[in-house]
Amino acid sequence: CHSSSTRVIVEEPRDFEGYATIGREYVIRQCSECASVFLSPQPTQTESAQFYSTDYMSKAGTTSLFSAMVEIWDNAAARRFAGRIGLHSRVLDYGCGDGTFVRRLHSAGCENAFGFEPMERGHTDPHIFTSIEAIRDAGLSFDAIWMNNSIEHLVDTDATMSQLRGMLKPGGIVWGLTPNASHRAASMFGRNWGYLHFPYHTAMFSAVGLRIAARRWGFSGMLFRKTFLPSAWAFTLEHYMKMMLRTPVRGHLRVYPLLLLATLPVAVVDRLVPGNTTELEFVLTAP
Repeated sequence: CHSSSTRVIVEEPRDFEGYATIGREYVIRQCSECASVFLSPQPTQTESAQFYSTDYMSKAGTTSLFSAMVEIWDNAAARRFAGRIGLHSRVLDYGCGDGTFVRRLHSAGCENAFGFEPMERGHTDPHIFTSIEAIRDAGLSFDAIWMNNSIEHLVDTDATMSQLRGMLKPGGIVWGLTPNASHRAASMFGRNWGYLHFPYHTAMFSAVGLRIAARRWGFSGMLFRKTFLPSAWAFTLEHYMKMMLRTPVRGHLRVYPLLLLATLPVAVVDRLVPGNTTELEFVLTAP
């Protein structure tokens, strides 16, 4: 919300995921007005890019059970998304990684699905772009932009979201998922909350903060939906296990699928109790 009233909530954040080389000291601050949280000082684009290793979010060290779980979940998510937006809609997956979700959308019948990924992935698929300029040069505008846990990674959030709003057709939507900074779990677990994901998450919104920001970006409408995702709870449990075991394992432990299953009841309760869930599903509508 751009308030100047903030406070430090984590003085020595830790990277439990990739053990990135951090060039300077950061703290995590929370806005006293809207409860959104952010890295301070904000990293530059160059600094942020250096956090990410080539194996960032790789599933190479996990089990076949986890791969099978991800396959089932992501295929269902792609079919659900394609069904909701319409198979003939033109879609951009912003922050598409290796392009798997784009390929899943194609398989689901959404042939006008494209992806954008700024990190070097060696993409050769003509449906995947590595620069916004290339999308502009192609003359593309979109009915929907999908942001699956990517808005919290942005360095210049205001500029990027305003830019994406300009790439939408009238009435188009940005549909995404992002951690809920004002969820009770954030204050309960502090520096060990899985969704802090330091240093990769540069800013995490509360529902109030995201609503205020969406108006600033030029969106005319917004709604939230509850999610059913045990990952936030499993991430947190995994962090505690890594501390206890004092292991520098990059990415997930091999027991992560069991942690997902173990935290399913917590995710159910989170979905049922009043208020927003630990991860926000949001839909922003362009005028």
